[in-house]
Amino acid sequence: MKFFSFLEKTSSGRPLAKLARGGIDRCVKGGTLRSAGIKRPLRIARSAFTGAHGGMALSRAMDLRKPSSRSQFTTLTDPEVSELSKLLHVGDAAKFLAVSKRTLQQLTADRSVAQIKFGRNVRYDIADLRRFIESRKIREIGWKGGAL
Repeated sequence: MKFFSFLEKTSSGRPLAKLARGGIDRCVKGGTLRSAGIKRPLRIARSAFTGAHGGMALSRAMDLRKPSSRSQFTTLTDPEVSELSKLLHVGDAAKFLAVSKRTLQQLTADRSVAQIKFGRNVRYDIADLRRFIESRKIREIGWKGGAL
């Protein structure tokens, strides 16, 4: 209980560490903790808390759980995962092509644009959308002479 040495004790002699976290928050805002059985307002030495803990909020400091290990977070470097990130939802693919969702659905029904289905989910590959754009480009024939 060394952590709570700067906190004063309640009128019954119990340390504040035994109180609920919400009670500490109310204490900081100047309220009383009648629900916790304390009859007088509590005061916390803010200067001691700020100096020892770098100004963290009291509600965060009262959380006594063990810090989570950083091993939970992993980076995905698998090439297959990076390929899956190139799949777009219907709305995103429509924005990519600058058309409405309905137009994209019509192009898909006409088999002009390839789609990937996962059950009911439809996705579009960016490479397929780029190929569709390239196939729709109109090539310049060039000037053949004559009047302008």
